[in-house]
Amino acid sequence: MAPKKMALSKIEKKGAGFESLTKGKQPVVHSTFRLSREAHDAIRQLTDFLGIKNAELFERFLILFEGLKETKNPISLLEANSKTKGTRKTYIVKKETLSKLKKLAKAKNITRDLLAEKTILTFKNIFESALSDKKEQYRLALEKTVEPFLSEAHSIEGELANKLGSDDPIVKRIGHIIILTMNLSMAIENYIKNGTPIDPDDFSQQ
Repeated sequence: MAPKKMALSKIEKKGAGFESLTKGKQPVVHSTFRLSREAHDAIRQLTDFLGIKNAELFERFLILFEGLKETKNPISLLEANSKTKGTRKTYIVKKETLSKLKKLAKAKNITRDLLAEKTILTFKNIFESALSDKKEQYRLALEKTVEPFLSEAHSIEGELANKLGSDDPIVKRIGHIIILTMNLSMAIENYIKNGTPIDPDDFSQQ
């Protein structure tokens, strides 16, 4: 069962004391993991969406594991005696992260790959849960605020055009606001449908 919904930032704060994993630039190594196809896909999807490299993602996996230990929903290790089945794939991982992963697996009496598998899939579940919540918040913002604002802006533009003329600079400036709001509306819809992040500085994004 997936842990209760919890903001990733709060989880990472709980595990931030895990021997200063995030401090300084660390050397990296190539390491092969035998993981399920779902776990390999999760790594690719998370790195793409978060815009980070595999080495940083594996570091976050460890922080997540430590952070969840302090909650009522720690990562379940009930399959401690089973072997991780799946496909072997090599990733670039920080040397210190890999060392800590091995030590943690040994302390939990499970294989390194099984620990990675369970943590990766838990990270994915929490991330998707948080993403789903955010999409719902964006849907409400679009429906309750952005679309009504856009409708009102169109009405104001029409009223001003009738009084001042369609070529008046005030009307034209209102028109620019409408275009920007329409782009924002489409960008929100694209985020809801496809998960495409909204760039706060790209006013042309749709």
